[in-house]
Amino acid sequence: MSTLTVTNIKATGETASRAVSGVSSAWLNFDGSGTVSINDSVNVSSLVDNTTGENTANFTNAHSSANYTGSALVKRETSTGYPNMANIDGTVTASAIKIIYTKYDNGSRTDCDLMTQTFHGDLA
Repeated sequence: MSTLTVTNIKATGETASRAVSGVSSAWLNFDGSGTVSINDSVNVSSLVDNTTGENTANFTNAHSSANYTGSALVKRETSTGYPNMANIDGTVTASAIKIIYTKYDNGSRTDCDLMTQTFHGDLA
């Protein structure tokens, strides 16, 4: 396998280039209700269902440190109309991150049928 080293990247058809450091290092789209299943992902080797509202994403290629950033979107709970929130549990390593999902109205942990996560950081 060859390695291509670049400073900026531009996809075919795009008019602007962007810094390679701004490209996502990993992302994940999954169903967190019932039996947890990954719908699609990049650089995520597995997803562990720890307990209700708590999952650990394991990266295929680790980050260079635990100092990367992430964001998550969680489907709104239709029964109450309240949004759900994603929070870091405190367990962050270069190779995995544990995220908890809670209900906005009372803070209890919850599983959702659509969860997405995106991560940005340097890979090891």
